[in-house]
Amino acid sequence: MISVFVQVFGIALAFYLAYRSFHRRAIQLGDEPTLPRYFTPRGVYWLGILSYCLLVAIVFWLLISWWLPISPLLEVLDTGFHKGDLASMMSSLDGGTLLPWMVAFVFLLFINWENRLNPLLILRDAIYDAFSIPRKVVEVFNMLRASRLSKMDNQLKEKIVSRLWVPSIELGDFDKSDSTVEYKWAQNCVLFDRINGYANDDSFQRFFTEPSLKWGDICLSFNRSSEKVAAWRNTPPHYTKTVTLLEELDTLNRLLCRLLSCIVIFGSRNESEILNAVTRLGAVPRQEKLKHTYKYMLTFTAAVVIAVMLGREFAVFLHNNFLYPNDPLATYLDKSQASREVSDEDWEERSFGPPVPPPIGAKPQCLVL
Repeated sequence: MISVFVQVFGIALAFYLAYRSFHRRAIQLGDEPTLPRYFTPRGVYWLGILSYCLLVAIVFWLLISWWLPISPLLEVLDTGFHKGDLASMMSSLDGGTLLPWMVAFVFLLFINWENRLNPLLILRDAIYDAFSIPRKVVEVFNMLRASRLSKMDNQLKEKIVSRLWVPSIELGDFDKSDSTVEYKWAQNCVLFDRINGYANDDSFQRFFTEPSLKWGDICLSFNRSSEKVAAWRNTPPHYTKTVTLLEELDTLNRLLCRLLSCIVIFGSRNESEILNAVTRLGAVPRQEKLKHTYKYMLTFTAAVVIAVMLGREFAVFLHNNFLYPNDPLATYLDKSQASREVSDEDWEERSFGPPVPPPIGAKPQCLVL
């Protein structure tokens, strides 16, 4: 009973630690760390959490039940306490009983150990990628950062210009170079207007109340930048002020792209809706085409052939020398061990059967050279 309770408690603890590890890890998006639960629809995210936690719990259960069972130590402790013979109980503790507990403890520490060489974190990152956490949101972020406003619909441009409280952009700003103040501010206005359209939707409220996404700071920064750009347009050019304003607009642009990427990923049901949402804002989806496929096919074929050949030899070597040295595979023994010289008589017996005597009265035949 105690052994079952300890195993259940350990499995539950491993499940909880895996949940915390998956839930709390922040991923760098732009210059800001962002929690992965904002990178994907809620159902997909919880499916990823459940998959990772179940895998960790199953591995821990196999570890403490089959590979390195912890029950021997519990049996020793139970017997020692019932008999009251603590001296014999302590003397019976050896590596076979203590090692499984040490391994189980180290496994639990590995669940929360943030290190790129940690195999459990490698598994967690693989699940992130399998559920498009955060691969897809990074793609959307980069597409928004590299978008060209000249590809936007003209009616949408006019609406955005008319909604500004402070007149700070013109329609010609959408076609300027992306390194100018006018273009960067126009891009920020487009992103802010798009994000503001989600603010009144209840299903997206968590993005606007989450402190790490900085919606409040974005609003304050946008209002300050609006006044600065309007003042900058009405004054003679100044190099230092222009460089400072460009840096502020670029910082605001990264925050806007980060927030909008998370909203688009969360609110889209499939990849086509994601592409439609970013294409309306001038983004150009990048669809990489595989070139020179024959090279990859030849490389794959050669790799498979070499892996099969080397894998067979390695498996036979491991079997004959380490796993079962007293019962080697006769088919794969070395030639010096497996082959022996065969006499002419043995060869004749195995190949043609025993020699047949000549018939009675037949003359012996000679071979004349």
